[in-house]
Amino acid sequence: LHGSLLLQSPGLRTAFLGAVLPPGKMHCLRPLSASLSYASHPPGNGRASSARNAGSMSSFEPRWYRKELHRSSLAPFAVRFRETDLWVAVPPRQNTPALRQCCEEAATALWEELHAYILKDPVFLHSLTPHTPHFGAPPVALKMAAAAAKADVGPMAAVAGAFAEEVAQQLMQKFKVQDIIVENGGDIYLATTESRRIAIWAGPSPLSGKLALELEPNQSPLSLCTSSATVGPSLA
Repeated sequence: LHGSLLLQSPGLRTAFLGAVLPPGKMHCLRPLSASLSYASHPPGNGRASSARNAGSMSSFEPRWYRKELHRSSLAPFAVRFRETDLWVAVPPRQNTPALRQCCEEAATALWEELHAYILKDPVFLHSLTPHTPHFGAPPVALKMAAAAAKADVGPMAAVAGAFAEEVAQQLMQKFKVQDIIVENGGDIYLATTESRRIAIWAGPSPLSGKLALELEPNQSPLSLCTSSATVGPSLA
């Protein structure tokens, strides 16, 4: 996935919140060189727990952190279809019914084509190691497999990020959106014309809300996921 970033630390697990907050008492990590977006997988939001059933791609958990911590001049909305649950933020003037409908259609199409493919290739869903998709696999499956292979993990590790990236890119192309954040269960794809700060949420850890990644416009578009092991399991 384009420009993906993984931040790991023992005892610390984070993902996305999509919040944009004013600067405070926060240490910024550079050269991921601001608005503030939080990241956290809520307890139980495991992306690989989807491997339980061949016909089910992922579990759904309420994204409590979105409403709780979002602070941004961007106008957010949610798109949900089956297990897919996206949080999308764009400039208020571009948050139109047409854009939201396009987002819903894109998310639905991605889910349906990947679900149909998984029924033919259940190993794609279950594998915890790189897996080569069958001939005729949809583009999203090919992208997921390629990204996962670089990290030596199974392709479903990339499902959230792949969906976020594809939806964001479609909106950027069709509606000329220059500022957008798409969050999917902790994985972020964003494009920005201003500095943004992606903060780390790590549950009760004393580091929660005190570390942030500063992103500048010339670094976007990019995708970002932070992950570790204590705030929500990756494998349920």
